[in-house]
Amino acid sequence: MSGSSATTKLGRWKAEIDRLLTNNVESAARERLTLIRVFEELRALGYEGGYDAVRRYARSWSRAHAGQTGGRYVPRRSHRARPTSSTGATEIVVLSA
Repeated sequence: MSGSSATTKLGRWKAEIDRLLTNNVESAARERLTLIRVFEELRALGYEGGYDAVRRYARSWSRAHAGQTGGRYVPRRSHRARPTSSTGATEIVVLSA
C-alpha cells in the first residue's frame, strides 16, 4: 500500500500523529518514543486503527521532514525487532539522533 493509503486510514488522527512525531524529534534522545509508543499514545486518545498505518505514515513523515529536524538525523530505515508472535516480526522504529 502507498503512503496515501496510510493517510486515508489515519483520517482525523493525522494532525495528532504529526504533533507526536514533531515533539518526538524535538525531544532529548533519552525521552524519545519508539513508534510502538507513539501508536500506544494514539490508542489512549481513542485511535482505533492499526499500527501498520501509523508506521507507514511515520516513515513517510520522516522522509518529508528529514531536512526540517534542526540538524537531527531521522533514520529512513528501521532496525527490526525479534518476532514476538506467530504473525511475524514486530518492527520498532526509534526517531532519534
